[in-house]
Amino acid sequence: MKAIILFLAWFTLVMSASTLWAQTFTNVQVTTNTLDQSETAVAISPLSTSIQLAAWNDTQDDQFSQPGFGFTTNGGNTWALGLLPDVINPSLIWGFDPSVAFDRSGNAYYCYIASSGGLGPVYVARTTTFQPPFTWQLTQVSTLTSNLDKPYMGVDNYPSSVYNGRVYVSWTDFNSGSAINFAYSTNQGQTFSSPITLTTGTSDDPSLSSLPLDPKDKKINETATFVQGSVPTVAPNGDL
Repeated sequence: MKAIILFLAWFTLVMSASTLWAQTFTNVQVTTNTLDQSETAVAISPLSTSIQLAAWNDTQDDQFSQPGFGFTTNGGNTWALGLLPDVINPSLIWGFDPSVAFDRSGNAYYCYIASSGGLGPVYVARTTTFQPPFTWQLTQVSTLTSNLDKPYMGVDNYPSSVYNGRVYVSWTDFNSGSAINFAYSTNQGQTFSSPITLTTGTSDDPSLSSLPLDPKDKKINETATFVQGSVPTVAPNGDL
């Protein structure tokens, strides 16, 4: 009997997977810019699956990329596009490494590295307007303004969590080796806590590291403790 039950469970799983694989998905072109578009991200609103935010590095003039975005309110069939403005420091016209999220209060968030040609600071933009003209509020998250990379964000959208509504951001600091920094907001991204360092490591750049190199591949020895690429994720009980 156990063998029959296991076989039926396996057969059901295979049939379900086959049904999924047999589905076809429609590709919708979002951008028309023929220059580089990279490091894409997408988020779906917890209030409506029809509302989605996409983000990418939008190269407009063969220089640094700008923070590009697109909203859809019809499940991805059509998109309204834009570039994030900088209302705090007009020199920070470039942007890259985007991540996006929604909360249950109707806010959309866009986290990225703002830049005037360097690597920083980390910003979070917030909006409730999903059609032009877009209105964004920008908040600087990092205290450091250079040698930063890969910011990612997460939002606690669980009603069962005591931290419901918190916005979390983490990023890499390359100012001295490598370090993962972290901050959070309790007021929908209007302000963020003072950044703290979660962990530190060496640099991935041999010229910045005192560790011995592997003579075969000229890379840092595997004893290096390089840290990079943090992604905040929230559990239903509020654990991060």
